[in-house]
Order: sequence, then C-alpha cells, then structure tokens
Amino acid sequence: MKIAAGATESQFILLGTQAEAQQVVANSLSQLGGVKSSVPGKLSGWGKYGLNKISVEISFLQQGSETLMTISAKNGSVYSGPNKSFITRLVDAIANSDNTLFVPDKQGIGIGPLLASIAGLVIVLIIVVPFIVNILL
Repeated sequence: MKIAAGATESQFILLGTQAEAQQVVANSLSQLGGVKSSVPGKLSGWGKYGLNKISVEISFLQQGSETLMTISAKNGSVYSGPNKSFITRLVDAIANSDNTLFVPDKQGIGIGPLLASIAGLVIVLIIVVPFIVNILL
C-alpha cells in the first residue's frame, strides 16, 4: 500500500448540479492558484501556502439536487497543515463565490511567519551547512 506524503482529503455537499458546482469550484480555484485540467466530474489544480505548492484533485458526484465534492490536497512534505489551510481557503472562496467584494487569501500564511521561515532557511544555509561540510572534509 502506498501512502501519499502530506495528503489530506475532505468532502463537502454543494447545492446545485454537478456542472454548476464544478464551474463555481473552478472559478474559486483559479482565484487561489490555477486549474491544470477540467473534465466532467473532475478538476485538477494547484495553490500555494507560503512557499509550498499544493496540488489538488477534486471530484464531483451528483446526488439528486446536490453534488458531493471530494477534495484531495497534497504537497511534498509529511506536514498536512498547508493542505488543510488550502482546503479551508478554497471552501471560503466557494462559499463567497457570489460576493464580488470577497478577496481570497492566496498564500494562507501571514508575512511574519513567512519571513521567519525564510530567515530560518538562511540560518541553516549559513551556519549548519558549512559546519557539516567541515566535519565531512
């Protein structure tokens, strides 16, 4: 059995037909990142969480007058926080699809934590990597 690193899956019920739901979700996904492919019943796209790229696969299943939407988000790490953040932001964008004043959060992380992450990476590159190189040589 293969387990995808950092994968997160959620399901939601959308009111309306499958085609209507897919169109609204595609528009919302485009606001947060982009749509890679769209075929009836499936969407594939991407978004961001800070510097992380999130890949998302969305499927739709008609259930009477409602549509079941299954979102599967994944990134390259084992940490699922970015995936959960992206799904939350995508659902917010879908819920506010009729609100022209709504501006979705494209990054999902504030400027402070983002700068702290970059500073941490720089510190690792400046201090830790040369230390390890000296030990190995």
